[in-house]
Amino acid sequence: MTKDTTLLTWIRNIDKRSKYTTSVCTGAWLLAATGLLKNQQATTHWYGKSLLKDEFGISSQNKRYVKSGKYWTSAGVSAGIDMSLAVIKDIMGEKYTQMVMLDLEYDPQPPVKGGRTDNTDPFVVKDMKEMYDGGMEAVLHPQSMKTGYAIDNKADPVCQMAVASSVRDTVHYKGNIYGFCSGSFQV
Repeated sequence: MTKDTTLLTWIRNIDKRSKYTTSVCTGAWLLAATGLLKNQQATTHWYGKSLLKDEFGISSQNKRYVKSGKYWTSAGVSAGIDMSLAVIKDIMGEKYTQMVMLDLEYDPQPPVKGGRTDNTDPFVVKDMKEMYDGGMEAVLHPQSMKTGYAIDNKADPVCQMAVASSVRDTVHYKGNIYGFCSGSFQV
């Protein structure tokens, strides 16, 4: 999507009239591809920080969300909730934000320690990175993908990425062949 000129032009045009321009997770890649994040601070999903730096020259901050002028970016999907609450606070104030949080019963209490690369088991981080690397390989180097498989699924069972035309790996299960966009994932 970072190469889709129609989409990028649309985002730039919307940005001309917006009071806030936001992105969640790897959506920062799209804002960066438009040029809107040039000279701005930003964050993105932990896996995408190197791509944001290498492809667009933007160093990500290790924060749940970042406000830089009218541009707000969040680290991941759940961090998008925190960013949204911060935008609400910016617009409506603290008491209204508390009302929204109470309405949502938003009081995160994760059942285990984790959620960032610095507080998650290193083997889990490694496995996740390998899984994402496989998916990104399909996007960045589609010629490296296996083709011609008659697979029984249209989307990767793990990440839901489309795998109809090419796969990184397959699993045979109960007479079916399931394709995956990544070649590695262990639980």
